[in-house]
Amino acid sequence: MSVLKGFKISICTNRDTKKGIGAKSLKDLQEKIVKKFELSSKKGIHIFLPDGTEIDDDEYLQRLQPQTHLIASLNNKLEESSKDVESDPLEQFFHALRWQGGARDAVDQIRDLLLQVSR
Repeated sequence: MSVLKGFKISICTNRDTKKGIGAKSLKDLQEKIVKKFELSSKKGIHIFLPDGTEIDDDEYLQRLQPQTHLIASLNNKLEESSKDVESDPLEQFFHALRWQGGARDAVDQIRDLLLQVSR
């Protein structure tokens, strides 16, 4: 990937905290995650979509939409979270709508509004 693309990154152990990271490649993204989250660089960083799909090559990373939420893990699998897409019907709806094309901004605005109302 030669174009800088921004992603919303969280760590699997704390998915509520997100940091924006711009990267040109998977390796670049992994290195920046280590620095931003102050992680041990001795282990490899594995990157996943919230549904558990591992991102392990530049071609797939390049096809993701800018500002996609990615989850980083020091393990080679995504640990379960009580907020996983599969366990939250509203998140399932947003996930499906997001991938229909052109609906990403609407999904994010609706989610933000609902989160404000529920607090």
